[in-house]
Amino acid sequence: MGKDLILVADADEVYRDLIYQCLRRLKFQVIAVDSGEEALEVVKSNSIDLLIVDTILPGMDGLSVIRRLKGNMHTMHILVVMLSGSSSEQDIITYLDSGAADFITKPFNPVVLTARVRAVLRSRSDKPKNNDTTIRYNGLHIDLRRHKVCIESQPIHLTASEFKLLKILMSKPGWVFNRSEIAKSIHGENCAVTSIGMHIVNLRRKMGACAGYIETVRGVGYRFRGVEK
Repeated sequence: MGKDLILVADADEVYRDLIYQCLRRLKFQVIAVDSGEEALEVVKSNSIDLLIVDTILPGMDGLSVIRRLKGNMHTMHILVVMLSGSSSEQDIITYLDSGAADFITKPFNPVVLTARVRAVLRSRSDKPKNNDTTIRYNGLHIDLRRHKVCIESQPIHLTASEFKLLKILMSKPGWVFNRSEIAKSIHGENCAVTSIGMHIVNLRRKMGACAGYIETVRGVGYRFRGVEK
């Protein structure tokens, strides 16, 4: 576990140092910054496993940071724990819906924080078995290098957008991606979300018996809910 690299973004020096020291005692690698902009710069040049970010930061706030990460297919895998002085249910829902894996209210017990960090990192075991070139679930198999998808060893022919969509959803089973996140990952920053529903319909049709793995979360977006056997 000590090999994991955790980025802490908090403008409050007391909290930032407290979190840094707690994680270092557990042998994690830790980088600490005090702004959202600096956090994104660190992400560009480091392989970050988990980001702990406060909701209130100078300049770009924590919610904007998480949306930037989750809207980019190269950084959407980074786990995020949000910190906030607010315990509003609506705030918690907003942050979790935006892609946070957990939400911790300040002030917090350092022992509880580290336990929840460990739990979030363990959640990676829920991902499908994969390596750098393949992702598998039951009979569904994506070969990233060959840009090929097979179901029970039979190839199915997907458009480039459908392939990206399936890859995004399968990269984090159980994770809900909203339509905006999916659209940006497939088409880039300046895109409309209206085509995503049609991509989902076409992808499900081509997936046949595996179509049920893609679940609609009403009012939010979509998730891959396959269960490995």
